[in-house]
Amino acid sequence: MKIRDRFSALADRLQIPEEARGSTLVTVTGKQVLIENHRGILCFTPERIVLRTERGSIAVTGRELTICAAGAQCLCIAGQIKGLEREQ
Repeated sequence: MKIRDRFSALADRLQIPEEARGSTLVTVTGKQVLIENHRGILCFTPERIVLRTERGSIAVTGRELTICAAGAQCLCIAGQIKGLEREQ
């Protein structure tokens, strides 16, 4: 059994919520988007930021997009947010 499968089985038994298991969590507040548990930046322009996730990628589109805060697995994007797209 792979480590990931063991972790998933243990998390199920302990009833750990999905967002605490490493799944990507997206929070939109006004002119900011907070993305937690991403796996890196794939593309960055003022109109589009694409982040790699465990299950594909997430694209944030808009105007004047900037990265206002960044951590190891957390990224805050600000600007005129027009949309979010999940890509496989």
